[in-house]
Amino acid sequence: SKWAYLLQCKDMKTMSDMIEALPCAIIEENPGLCLLHAWTLALSNSNPFFYRMEQARKRLDKAEELCRGKNCNFSQEARSRFLGEIAMARAKISSPNIHEMLAHMREADCHLSEGSSLVRPDVQINLGLPQLLRARYLQRRAGELQQAATCVQEMQKIIDRIGQGSLAGWSLEVNGELAYEFNDLEVANRLLLSSMREAEKTGEVGILIPGMLNLARTSLARGMLDEAFELPEEAEKKAREFSVLHWLPVIDSFRVRLALETGDAGYISRWEKENNLVIYDRLSEGIEYQLITLVRVLLFDGKLDRAMLLLSRLLDFAENEERILSTVEIINLQAIAYREQGKVDKAIKSLERSLALGEKDGCLRIFIDEGRPMVKLLEILTKRQGEVIQSNGRKVSSWYVSKLLKLTKDFVLSTVSNSGEQDSQRPIKVLTERETEALRLLAEGLNNSEIARKMVVSVNTVKSHTANIYSKLMVKNRAKAIKRGWA
Repeated sequence: SKWAYLLQCKDMKTMSDMIEALPCAIIEENPGLCLLHAWTLALSNSNPFFYRMEQARKRLDKAEELCRGKNCNFSQEARSRFLGEIAMARAKISSPNIHEMLAHMREADCHLSEGSSLVRPDVQINLGLPQLLRARYLQRRAGELQQAATCVQEMQKIIDRIGQGSLAGWSLEVNGELAYEFNDLEVANRLLLSSMREAEKTGEVGILIPGMLNLARTSLARGMLDEAFELPEEAEKKAREFSVLHWLPVIDSFRVRLALETGDAGYISRWEKENNLVIYDRLSEGIEYQLITLVRVLLFDGKLDRAMLLLSRLLDFAENEERILSTVEIINLQAIAYREQGKVDKAIKSLERSLALGEKDGCLRIFIDEGRPMVKLLEILTKRQGEVIQSNGRKVSSWYVSKLLKLTKDFVLSTVSNSGEQDSQRPIKVLTERETEALRLLAEGLNNSEIARKMVVSVNTVKSHTANIYSKLMVKNRAKAIKRGWA
């Protein structure tokens, strides 16, 4: 039909204009129009994301009500197929909750034995909600993270049957995230690169952008700073090219986290002034990543009381939503903040709690990525603990703690220092000729744009040089780099 053709062509604007030009009463009397309008809302980039998803849910509820109603003239076979199409649309708008998605897709699989007339290779499930680590939403209870890959594989098989398409890019991206969390960086790198290639083929920006950011994170963990800085720039270009502007705050937050790693106080300060986040913002899944980034900035600035207040709100929200990885990250930050306040006993108590949750899922990177502050906490804990830690009835093995301590120490020694403290056991690496030139221009007081013009390179290249300088000199800002570099 013309509607299905427009949907397959992703001509969302034409379809939306055609449907919304009709009187609302006509739409709400026609189950087919309700379903098509729901797909249009789910796939379009107009209007705020959450508003579109809520309107799509209402249209699907109405479509099902009409389909099951006494006045529906569908045959039994047509009714079954239509309910299957509704289930597939619900799977789309349920993302990134993998359990809800899988339940809806299983229902669709029961009704659509001959495949969907709407879901084709060009219209795949697209996780459009701006989250960096989708894997944090894959499990609702501790111990389920290991099951995530199995869930993704089942969903891919269903979409292959129903949609005659492929979820390869999506499943590769999610499994890449999982490999990262389990600290299998080589596998994560390979899977994420493959997911981006698949996403490029189908134009699935909802797979491509998080793939880029996760690959950047993996590159940072592997010590590849140039790539870690370049990928967010590419992600922003894609977000603007495809008009998915709800990704921009996430990309900016990711850049801030890179700035925290490299000690770029100027970038962090600009972000604080320009972003509209406050500690009392309404909490939602869509803003959680940005707010956790704000916590990290507050800790960097030494604003511990404000950080603790926001952490308390975030923790209540994450626990109520039963998102384990979010909970672990937030409790880790609480532990770091308590230690900064001199409340060591509270810090260790918080750490014990996060470790008890993390060990059930085999979590590694969520601890390792905290770097030097986590090393200090784990060292304190190691001196205090026996064979096991008891936390609210949950036991944590000393083996798990020892493994985390070793891996986190290795990470600190191989990447940018978070604290700016000199490590006497780690020699200063020699700067390259171009890094030396960049340091000289920094000493002259030039900003990144001015340095880029002087060196005839891009601003991103200057940022990469600066990051390398900070790493090699083991400092966190320009002033210390200049002082140490010219000492």
